Amino acid sequence: MHARIDQAGCVTSVGPTLQRVLPEGWQGRNLSDLVTIQSPSGIHTGLDLLRMGPVRVTGHLRSANDLRLKGGWVPEGVGGVLNLSFGISVCDAVRRFHLTEADFAPTDQTIELLFLAEANAMAMGSALDMTLRLQQARQEAEERSVTDPLTGLANRRAFDLALAQRLQRASPFTLAIMDLDRFKLVNDTLGHGAGDQVLVRVADILRNSVRRGDLVARLGGDEFVLLLEDCASPTALGARFTTLIAKISTPDSYEGQAYHVGASIGWIAVKPPQNCRADDLMRHADSALYAAKSGGRGCHRQYHIS
Repeated sequence: MHARIDQAGCVTSVGPTLQRVLPEGWQGRNLSDLVTIQSPSGIHTGLDLLRMGPVRVTGHLRSANDLRLKGGWVPEGVGGVLNLSFGISVCDAVRRFHLTEADFAPTDQTIELLFLAEANAMAMGSALDMTLRLQQARQEAEERSVTDPLTGLANRRAFDLALAQRLQRASPFTLAIMDLDRFKLVNDTLGHGAGDQVLVRVADILRNSVRRGDLVARLGGDEFVLLLEDCASPTALGARFTTLIAKISTPDSYEGQAYHVGASIGWIAVKPPQNCRADDLMRHADSALYAAKSGGRGCHRQYHIS
C-alpha cells in the first residue's frame, strides 16, 4: 500500500488497496488526518515527515487504530512516497475491509502471511473435526459395547455393571429373569427370521412395561432380565409380571404363519443390607425361574431369601 505526499504534507494519490482502506474524502487531506505516525517520534503532520530522510515508520490508521501499520518513507522531489503494510495485523484487516489476494502484489510477503494464516486455520479446523469424529466414534463404540445389537436393549455387560451399582447403592430393588416358552419351536419351524422377530417384539413389550430408572437387558438367546427400582409388595409385583406374561403370550404371525410363544419369570426382592452377592442373586432368581417352568410355564415364581 502506498500514498504519495505533496510539498504541503497532503495526500495526492494512493494505491488501490489503501484506497479501499481509507475513509472517503481522503484526497487532498493532510497525512496526519488519515494516519498516525508513532515511530519515529515527533511526526505529527505530513510536513514533519517531509523534513525526514528515508526512514522506517510504524503507526496506525486514524479510522482503525487497532490495526498496526509498518513501512517506510522515501522522499521524492518536493514530496515523497509512504509505503505501508499491515504486518501481523493483516488477517484482521482482510476480514474488516474484505480484502482479497488481488489487493496485494504477488511479491508482497503479506501473501505468504495470508497463506500461512489460512493454512493454520484449515489445520485447526481439520484437527477439531478429527477430534469431534474421534469422540463420536468412541461414544458409539462405548454404546455398542453395552447394547444388544438385535433388540437395542442393554446387554450382559451393561446388566452386570448395573447390578453391581444397585448392590453398592444399598437400596431395595427387584431382580427378575424371564425365559420365553416355545421359542425354540418357532425358531426351528419358521426359521431364524421368525425367531429374531419374536425377540424384537418381546424387547419392545419389556421396554414399554418398565419405568424410568428400571433396566431391561437381554442376556442372550431368549433370556431377558429386569432390574426394577424398588420392591413393591409381592402382590403388586406378581400382578405386574402376570400382565407382562399375558402381553408376550398374545399370538402373532410371521410371513402369514401364526405362532404362539409365552414367558416364564423367576424373581427375587432384594432389600440391602442383606448379605447379597450378584452371583447368589442370579442363582436364586434362576431357581425361581426353574420353579415357574416346572409349574406349567406361563407364570412367575418368587424366591424368598431365608
